[in-house]
Amino acid sequence: MVVTQSSLLLAVLLAAVAFGDARNTAGSYVISVEHQTLGGQRYPRAAHGKTMSFFIGRADKARPYDFTINTASSVLLMTCRTGPARANCPAGLPASDNYVLQAANAVKGSNCSSIATGVGCPLPDPLNNRCFVSEPVTNRDGSHTIHNAVLSQDMITVRNVLYGNVISFKGYFGCSQASISCGAAASSCYSDATTCPKTAAGIAPLFQGGCSGSGRGLTAGWSFGSNNAVSNGGVPAAGTLAVPEQLFRAGAVSKRVTGFCYLQPQKDNNCRGRLRRNSAVVLGPAVPKDLTDTILPVQTYSAPLLPAVLPKQVPGAAFAYANTYRSLVASASVPVYLRPNMTQGPWSQNFTGTAVSFNPGEHSMLTVPTPVYTAFLDYYNQAAVKARSDAAAQGLTIQRCPAPVEQVCGMASDAPHTCQQVSMATDDPSKLATATMLLLSMYPSINITLQGGAAAEVATAIDLKLCDGDGSTGVTQGVAVCSYVLPAPEGDQGFGLGAPWFTGKFVQFDVSGAAPGYAESVGKVTWSDPINSCMF
Repeated sequence: MVVTQSSLLLAVLLAAVAFGDARNTAGSYVISVEHQTLGGQRYPRAAHGKTMSFFIGRADKARPYDFTINTASSVLLMTCRTGPARANCPAGLPASDNYVLQAANAVKGSNCSSIATGVGCPLPDPLNNRCFVSEPVTNRDGSHTIHNAVLSQDMITVRNVLYGNVISFKGYFGCSQASISCGAAASSCYSDATTCPKTAAGIAPLFQGGCSGSGRGLTAGWSFGSNNAVSNGGVPAAGTLAVPEQLFRAGAVSKRVTGFCYLQPQKDNNCRGRLRRNSAVVLGPAVPKDLTDTILPVQTYSAPLLPAVLPKQVPGAAFAYANTYRSLVASASVPVYLRPNMTQGPWSQNFTGTAVSFNPGEHSMLTVPTPVYTAFLDYYNQAAVKARSDAAAQGLTIQRCPAPVEQVCGMASDAPHTCQQVSMATDDPSKLATATMLLLSMYPSINITLQGGAAAEVATAIDLKLCDGDGSTGVTQGVAVCSYVLPAPEGDQGFGLGAPWFTGKFVQFDVSGAAPGYAESVGKVTWSDPINSCMF
């Protein structure tokens, strides 16, 4: 194994606490995370993924990075100051902002085994013989953004482990050399950018492309591998180089369990609110106090997890294997909009054999099969007529958010339901609540019944306050709703629950063993009803 207990030197204190006492955090780390802004937003709002802070390197050479937490990745990927990266970034990569990759910290080809790590392949470079890692991301339009990197090893220190505890270990990460864009139909581009070179001459094209940025943490692979290095007839285990798996193999985490407690930014509820950390990621079995309250505990639900779907192996390909948490779907239902004197049950359809994937790193992903999306639109289109009529009767106007809507919701979409608003310069709680209820009345919830019978309720709209331009004065300008529901891409009729679904609840993935009663599963996912606090 590339990652072993002996190869990871840990300096940790094992009982971290967050936002409160340690009554249920023994054996876990609770790490506070930051809100993100997307799509030209001037301050964090709506429902996006969160970032975690790391230092990469030792002592005065360590550099700070913020990484998006992504369960569909298996590596810690970032920008570094290297020769190829500098060539791709004419504006420069100052050492003060970027980790400087030294030859001694690059993993050599003799230690780079795709069978052992699930990523990479040796570069046939007679001088350096380094390890090449590639991680492609498929965009909504089917195109690909590929980050090609050199696998490296140095001290990794996790920041924001609350109450003074620090996680520091000698771990693995990828130094991005180039960002390569390939169109949806450009299969040769994809193949050329992710295939292990057979000769030293084939290395250069892999590290020629766009600039990956300066001082950027690109993604924090947040998943677990398995006890075996190889599974499924020679396919490498997923997640081996992800941060949780590295810590598990080092002995810092006793069980393969991770949780997410994501809340909305404060200004979504109060324009005078101060933006601060109110969300957390957990390594280990700790859960928020809301779930352990002895008087009125928040309800939780569970479903078994499927084995990860690994990308189709192309002989000689170097890309990292994704480890996506998935569950089987039994059925889905959407309410039918009812006019006066109408009675009708919800629209529903069986989806036996279909899967739902969970990933808090997908900022604006709530994708559903086309029939579900059609049922959602049927309700929205009819309910919107009634909501606008009711609003007009009260002197209010519901209208589509002015372009660009991504400045409000962080997602660019032409769908009318993506962003709707009511402009009203007031802080009157009653008036704001009335306008918010009218907006939310247009959006039905989607219920996805999973294997085992638990139903994952999907709220299809998230409400927020519209504050002054940069959110600095606390002036309320109105209310809006953001809806991230979109049909699944052509050819993929599964369900995808990203950051919007994670927002406002606690979600835990336990892959320490099969779910009770489901021997074929790799673990279970547990989620809660809405919670008010991420206090542990």
